Amino acid sequence: MLKIKDEVDLKELEKFGFEYYGNYNRGDCWRRENIIFKKNGKDFINGITISENFNKEISYLYPYAVFEYPPIENYIIDLIKADLVEKVEE
Repeated sequence: MLKIKDEVDLKELEKFGFEYYGNYNRGDCWRRENIIFKKNGKDFINGITISENFNKEISYLYPYAVFEYPPIENYIIDLIKADLVEKVEE
């Protein structure tokens, strides 16, 4: 599983196009939408979400829209290059 490093303030995600989505059952949540990819000739619009209450785990915004997604790393290269991401065991 990929997550934002513990020492990173999630407000830094604004620099990478993420927007604050609010605080509800998932805690402070940040998301970036409009990730588009093709599967079986169809375009899929999705996004990335990061929630404080879920240990800053990085996941797709609509995880059940498609059965199999491309690796999420393809869509967070900017966060990886900025050294904000770490891999942890599930």
